[in-house]
Amino acid sequence: MVQGINREDIFNTSKNKDYYLKYIDEVNKQNNIIIISYCIMTNHAHFLIKSDKIAELSDFMKKINTKYAIYYNRINNRVGYVFRDRFKLQEINSIEHFYRCVEYIHDNPIKAGLCNGQDEYKYSSFNAVYNSNRIQLYASLKDIIEESLLRAEQEQQMDFLEVEEYYKGKEDSIIEELLRKNNITKYQLLSNENFEKLKNIIMILKDEYKISYRKMEKSLGISREKLRMINRK
Repeated sequence: MVQGINREDIFNTSKNKDYYLKYIDEVNKQNNIIIISYCIMTNHAHFLIKSDKIAELSDFMKKINTKYAIYYNRINNRVGYVFRDRFKLQEINSIEHFYRCVEYIHDNPIKAGLCNGQDEYKYSSFNAVYNSNRIQLYASLKDIIEESLLRAEQEQQMDFLEVEEYYKGKEDSIIEELLRKNNITKYQLLSNENFEKLKNIIMILKDEYKISYRKMEKSLGISREKLRMINRK
């Protein structure tokens, strides 16, 4: 996301939005990135971009914002910064997150009261790129998911299963060894003064060894509900 300095309405006219989109198109032809969705609002703009390198993404955003800042300062006879920050970045970490982000971007003008439907707003990818065609939109998204996100999720799941399988049947000995290294017994873990040590042990067993709360309950004598509660604190 990019936003105007002091939240100013830097995209306050159709002409300004058109120029920003023009610079996006010009710079995008020079970069190895894919703009999946976007929405240009009055004082900010949202993008969902696929890029294999953060440097390429940074270069893309820097170029379009520099071009637009020069244009905006010239037509308004002003100097200085136009954008509040360089840009704000959030990584997409799951397929569900990906779909939510697409809908969030296209819903922006509706939430702002500028239109009643995603297909009514001129300055978003739903209208300009996908021609208000939801089938076309999600067909394109499916290709991107299969190419990157789905593969990444599958690899992550395989890694988890491999670790889980490797330590299967060794849970009791792993827990005993961890207690020994921490110089504490399972009975001492129950005292309030050892709360942080217990929390740390639970976190290691869960994250590093992929040991379930059910297995921990059986070995440590602490209920699954309490183990979950401690790990969330």
